[in-house]
Amino acid sequence: MDPYDFAARQYRDYCIYKALAKIEPEESFRAMIEKVTRYEHEDFLFWRNLSPNKKFRVGKIEIWFFQFLRKVFGLIFTIKILQRRARKTAELYKKYLAQSRDSDFRRHIGEMIAHEALHEDGLVAELKEDRVTFLSSIVLGLNDGLVELTGALVGFSFALEDRVLIAEAGFITGVAASLSMASSAYMQARYGGEKDPKKAGVYTGAAYIIVVLMLVAPFFIFEEVFVSLAAMFGVAFLIINAMSLFGAVLLERNFLRQAGELFIASIGVGAVAFIIGILFRFFSGVAV
Repeated sequence: MDPYDFAARQYRDYCIYKALAKIEPEESFRAMIEKVTRYEHEDFLFWRNLSPNKKFRVGKIEIWFFQFLRKVFGLIFTIKILQRRARKTAELYKKYLAQSRDSDFRRHIGEMIAHEALHEDGLVAELKEDRVTFLSSIVLGLNDGLVELTGALVGFSFALEDRVLIAEAGFITGVAASLSMASSAYMQARYGGEKDPKKAGVYTGAAYIIVVLMLVAPFFIFEEVFVSLAAMFGVAFLIINAMSLFGAVLLERNFLRQAGELFIASIGVGAVAFIIGILFRFFSGVAV
């Protein structure tokens, strides 16, 4: 890579942080982002002065994408994405640094390498967001809702074979389970003393009920039970991937491993529920 490539990377990061600062509702967060924006701009100016080409631009779609991430997944998640890029940039700087013999230039690049990752690391360390603080509560609600209701809906589908009854049974089961989960999360946080019990209960229950609504919806939309069931699995697939991506980025874990664990859990419970549903119909003779 050459100075133009580095300038282009820094300009991109500068524009993204600048755009994030514009939409940031929290004043303290906005001040932190603006501080990083200034550092990114300084690095951009340094490389632009060394570049023969002085014109740079960033696509609006990329800017909108990061603003979308901020609004949907939160600031820390978005910064974590940028943090990975910053680490890559630092590695590229190190390779470029090895080619130079100018002491002043090497010193300046060394400083840029040192603060490239520190900017994002420091920002993440200072930020506090409920969706991250209560990540375990959210994951608990999403995971339990996904695994339990997927299994329940599969069982109901083969036992009842009436989409309206299946949807109603699934909804009632899900709502009752979400209240139970919220209560359990509240009590756990209350006696654990690490989190706000009310928020822990709300986040767990809300995450669970969102999964319930998403998984039950296909049975209200499609006429055929097994089309609804297939659509439900499609929705479950999207939920698993979104949840795995969120956790993998925030906790810096392997995305495929997290998604695989959830898939295995969901498929396992679904298979057991399928067998139970078939046995129920066989021994009871009930078919709606």
